[in-house]
Amino acid sequence: MGRFLARALVFLLGAGMLYAMAVVFLSQVRVSGTPLIYRIGDYTKWPGDDTWYTYHEFDGDEHYDAIILGSSHASRGYDPEVFRERGYKVFVLGSKAQTPMNSYPVIKYMLDSTNCPLLIYDIFDKMLINDGFESTVDLMTNQPDHRVAWSLACAQRDLRMLNLMALRLTLPLDSPYFDYGHYRSRGFSAWPDTLIDPGGLPDTTDVEIPRRQQRFLQGCIDLCRAKGIHLVFSSHYVRANRKGGTYARTVRFMDRLAKADHVPYIDLSNRPYIEDDHWFHDYNHLNTAGARIFTGELVDTLEALGYLGRKGTAPGPLQSGQRP
Repeated sequence: MGRFLARALVFLLGAGMLYAMAVVFLSQVRVSGTPLIYRIGDYTKWPGDDTWYTYHEFDGDEHYDAIILGSSHASRGYDPEVFRERGYKVFVLGSKAQTPMNSYPVIKYMLDSTNCPLLIYDIFDKMLINDGFESTVDLMTNQPDHRVAWSLACAQRDLRMLNLMALRLTLPLDSPYFDYGHYRSRGFSAWPDTLIDPGGLPDTTDVEIPRRQQRFLQGCIDLCRAKGIHLVFSSHYVRANRKGGTYARTVRFMDRLAKADHVPYIDLSNRPYIEDDHWFHDYNHLNTAGARIFTGELVDTLEALGYLGRKGTAPGPLQSGQRP
């Protein structure tokens, strides 16, 4: 038995050394100026664009009136400039297809009551049914905190994340490889184009929200409470033809969750005056005009609830399932 364990240990050490040598080799050898490791799979992405700029601009030592967290819905749909014009300092920590599983380590390691007295968490039906893989890759590739990256790698339960973690440790993340030009500042990405479409195919998806994402969302609520962070859920405008079964299921689920946990849910997704032909860049994301209009309405609602506008005081008692 002892000989078997000794041989197994030698084998594991040898395999680990060979793996490390392979990662270093693939990271240092370049083809057409690009490290060869980016060619080993479609999950290895170049660092850069909106997420890289967002998480490298964010300063955890700064005090913000609010942090906005979520998927690309958040980074494109919540305009910090509107908050600034109203006297508030906010930052948007979005990433591609971010799910509650991806949000949890961001809250755990990057936010507390000193830099984030109020967390506005964007809710979007597709982010609740996603497995988190796209956002895990995006965040492991672009944000600089190794604790967040390691937590995401473990939560994803995918051996490919070991390659991404090794990639982080062998290649610096101190400069982006590309930039599409949409990023502005404070986590906001401006998409000015308007989707000109009479409607398109309706969203007919009707998918059950995975239990795992439900547990992580509950974990985000519990974590905010433990850290003294006031939490508000929010959903921005949604095009008429995007309100399928999954959308309706998400609204019902969030209503129940908000009431059970006494967390406000500001759901503006079904406003009767939403202009599908003017406020959207694509079927799911707001353009810059839509983002300004939505953000203005959101600030009005947050002020009415007492979550903004009372400098030096905490918000009043949590409202249960607030739906303006």
